[in-house]
Amino acid sequence: LFRSLRAEDLERIEAPTLVLAGDRDYVAVPHTVAMFEAIPDARLCIVPGGSHGLLTEQPALTTRVILDFLAESH
Repeated sequence: LFRSLRAEDLERIEAPTLVLAGDRDYVAVPHTVAMFEAIPDARLCIVPGGSHGLLTEQPALTTRVILDFLAESH
């Protein structure tokens, strides 16, 4: 999916967006950062030691990050 997305596609996103990933995710950090940079007003959180299973590996941390993001978005 990500390979078919272009920066122009991401630039059209108007909804509040949180890009959340682990630094050991199979999506490389530079690619994650590029996605974040292409989305207007997005927020980025890269979790040290996290993989693609970040939500189940670190549920307390990711829940807090998501809840803080949602609180900021209203």
